[in-house]
Amino acid sequence: MRHIEKRDLCTDFENHKQRRGNTLQTWANFKDTQVKLTLHQHLWQEQKGLCVYCQQVIPQKVQIDSEGNIHPSHIEHIKPKSEFPELTFEHSNLSISCEGFDIQNPPNPIAKDFCGHAKANDYDDLLFLLPAEMTDIESYFTYNIQGKIESSGKDDNKANYMIQLLHLDNTILEDMRSEQYLLVIEEFTNNNLDIEDYLATNQTQFPAFHSMLQQLFFI
Repeated sequence: MRHIEKRDLCTDFENHKQRRGNTLQTWANFKDTQVKLTLHQHLWQEQKGLCVYCQQVIPQKVQIDSEGNIHPSHIEHIKPKSEFPELTFEHSNLSISCEGFDIQNPPNPIAKDFCGHAKANDYDDLLFLLPAEMTDIESYFTYNIQGKIESSGKDDNKANYMIQLLHLDNTILEDMRSEQYLLVIEEFTNNNLDIEDYLATNQTQFPAFHSMLQQLFFI
């Protein structure tokens, strides 16, 4: 997990909320697919193209979902809308989560094993680490080159809660993180990759597992 800066609102989404007023009380009432697409794109840009939880790369959504063309991510409510209905349409509570599988190598049949779908409606206000509020959220976790994630020791209760809640220790994610690390090593060795430039924070899109790579390469 990494800190997400939420500086700018999605204008189309905010205007839509204002127009709808009291008629937009539940997420099920939010049926304007074009506005929802624009919101998805806005949140994706905020997150530098990474899943808010696991940090795998999510492709930019360029069209409305249709039969046979379903995007491998969803708009996620950090604090579940079932428990916090007043935050259902609050920008600060919205993010993009992957669908819980390796987007580059989706399984057949699809299994939604981690991130937003694993979390579902579980939420402990005393333990949950909020990406939009905690600028030091990355420091709660540590990684190794085999892709394993553990508590850094900063707060074991909170870190372990998040790892277990989101299934961030899923073996699929471990393999993905390890492969990404090895890919960077290969690029550095064979193509003189500038790792500091590769992991620079001023990019519009980040490479997969950005926080892990920053930690392992001491950036």
